[in-house]
Amino acid sequence: MSYTYFTRKPKDTDKRVKNPKSASTRLGQHIWVMRFGARLTQRELAAMAGVSRKTINAIEGGKTLPSLIVAMKIAAALDVPLERLFKLE
Repeated sequence: MSYTYFTRKPKDTDKRVKNPKSASTRLGQHIWVMRFGARLTQRELAAMAGVSRKTINAIEGGKTLPSLIVAMKIAAALDVPLERLFKLE
């Protein structure tokens, strides 16, 4: 007896297919660059910002955008102005 396995092709609306130029992806990459430049781990940044490591991971991975309060805490932990955190050029 043979089995045929079918795999589902991702659709444009599939949540797992990310637009590499989306705002959340660019913001997450920007935060990662600043964290890396400060030589901090996700756990260290999370502790300094008063959030969980999973929150930092989700933001850096482009899965979520931080709330204004969380963004302010991350900016303070990285010792950068809030405006610089959102400067995505």
